[in-house]
Amino acid sequence: MSVLFDRTAVLTLGIKGLVGARVEGLRISFEIDKTSTSDQNFAKIKIWNLSEESKAYVTMKNSVVILEVGYGPDTGELFKGDITKASVQRQGPDVITELECGDGHLALKNAKLDKSYIKGTPMRVVFMDAMAALKLEGISISESGLKIKDEVLQNGFTASGPVKGILDNLVAKMGKKWSIQDNEFVMLDLDEDVGGEAVVLSPDSGLVGNVVQVDGGVQFKALIQPELKPGKLVELWTRDIVATPFKIVKVKYQGDTHDNPWYANCEAIDVGGIL
Repeated sequence: MSVLFDRTAVLTLGIKGLVGARVEGLRISFEIDKTSTSDQNFAKIKIWNLSEESKAYVTMKNSVVILEVGYGPDTGELFKGDITKASVQRQGPDVITELECGDGHLALKNAKLDKSYIKGTPMRVVFMDAMAALKLEGISISESGLKIKDEVLQNGFTASGPVKGILDNLVAKMGKKWSIQDNEFVMLDLDEDVGGEAVVLSPDSGLVGNVVQVDGGVQFKALIQPELKPGKLVELWTRDIVATPFKIVKVKYQGDTHDNPWYANCEAIDVGGIL
């Protein structure tokens, strides 16, 4: 994304699997926290003067939101998740609708497994049972989420309870990390990234302020670009860092179409580091 002005935010509100309402041209602000761990990604989104027709969607059961942001007509998905709470407040002449949202919230809450596996069972069998439970709750599976080594259980194993805890245990044994990103299950090796070309950042392409070097990686701020997400490689070009690749592990987005904040605050590790 070479021209970073004329900020844009577009919302889609609706029910899973059904056509909803597309909201654009209104003032929208947001705070989003994303991480590369299995901890849930969260978003708070405010919309000014939302129509009654669109407002009806946010109080329906199983309502979801998709937030796309960008510059001019060039937008990309920044967050997709379940609406967990909606409230409305009046501020002078404006009516502000505030949404609290969780990425994969209902799936992580509802997906459960209750099966026993004998010694020698392929880990793939256990893993695919967990995936089936998530898919029943509307979670899609990325290609990286299907890369399972041909290993077997060394002891009997009972998988009983929420799928999240079962996956935390199982994926750790595989030496990997997993997360849900925009309603999609992602699983990566510790030294693996989500693929695609690295995002190149310099003061001329959205990097803001100084890059802070910390143990094992860096912290930096950039103008929001949807490509800046957990697991993505970035190349930083500064006076002190030249084309060094890092992998993003945590991002906090803050944006407002009608006010100052429009930033991604990122934490990233050296590609040789451990997530």
